[in-house]
Amino acid sequence: MIQYFIVFSLLWVSAFLGYVLNVRSTIFFSALAFFIFVAFRFETGYDWPVYKEIFATIGPLCERTADGAKYYSELFHQEPTFVAFLSFLRCFGADYQLVVIFVAFFQVVVFSIFLRKVSYSASAVFAISAVWLIFSLYFSVVRQGIAVGVFMLFMLAFFARAYIRAALLLLVALLFQYSSLMYLIAWWLARFLPGSRYLYILFSLALVISLLGISVWKPILELSMLVPNDLIASKAEYYRFEREVRVSGFDVVFVYVSALSLGLFSIWRYSDIDNDILKKICGMAIILTFVNILFVDFPLIRNRMMYLIFPFYFIVLFDYFKTRRQSERAFVLAVVMISSLSYYTLFLTKPTSLVLVPYQSYIYHKLTGEPGTGHERQEIMRAEFNEKRI
Repeated sequence: MIQYFIVFSLLWVSAFLGYVLNVRSTIFFSALAFFIFVAFRFETGYDWPVYKEIFATIGPLCERTADGAKYYSELFHQEPTFVAFLSFLRCFGADYQLVVIFVAFFQVVVFSIFLRKVSYSASAVFAISAVWLIFSLYFSVVRQGIAVGVFMLFMLAFFARAYIRAALLLLVALLFQYSSLMYLIAWWLARFLPGSRYLYILFSLALVISLLGISVWKPILELSMLVPNDLIASKAEYYRFEREVRVSGFDVVFVYVSALSLGLFSIWRYSDIDNDILKKICGMAIILTFVNILFVDFPLIRNRMMYLIFPFYFIVLFDYFKTRRQSERAFVLAVVMISSLSYYTLFLTKPTSLVLVPYQSYIYHKLTGEPGTGHERQEIMRAEFNEKRI
């Protein structure tokens, strides 16, 4: 477990140097340290056996036709574009680590560039985002990770008024992961909902609906089952009837605490922001607040929205304090770091985190030839997950 706390320390030292002491370009140090840690993990994380099986089954794209991607897409219930992407990587080798390294590189580089473009507090936002999303976005959801990165590129292109490039990037994000449509909806809603005079009334209404236990996600999935696309309809049916899990008390507390702190802070800040880019980011953070509240009992949608928009909370927060006194910036960073350390430690000590601990290194595996224990730990984790299903 010590490896996790080493990377945690490196990220927050970099954040302190950049955010509090104004040392320039510390985001590059953060990105490099985090990339090495994520890219060279071996049989560590949650969904890697699924993607490894797909990668091992399909042939190289340079030896197959598009029909092969379509066949394996239907076989594994994955988007055809994603299957074609894996098949393309197979042209360069059959070792699944190739996928891990490529995806980690893409995610970390794009996120770093995005933060450099839109935030004055890049290293601090990088640290909090990496710590809270490492176990899901970076260690698990490959398709969603690519889609998040592409959507960030779409946002940058849109901010730069490169609308044709933005449209193409949006299309790529949707083709890699159909659930990227949620990001587009949030992007659209952020145009007018945060500026509504009824925003606090709508926030209160969403909170009441959530506290009363009214499920919003069930009718949405049932409508999605009617979409004339077999992949989308089958996924909606799977998540509606087979993937429902009990929500932990920690999740519930997190949703309401973040809504009543970061969410309300974003709502309060929105009207005072005169920077168009920061205003859009703040608006999407407000949309995430509504999603978290309304889907408190359905982590699937909440989590997928969090992968993209969670960092936006802290772009708004840290940039607000960036012009304040050094002591104020240090205090805010310390509070966020201590909260993050509590979450990080709690997550790593959960029973289902046995697929994360111990951390296994690909470099160590290649140098020593020692086999990993990832498959065995996955079997134990699945058995525990099945006990929580409804």
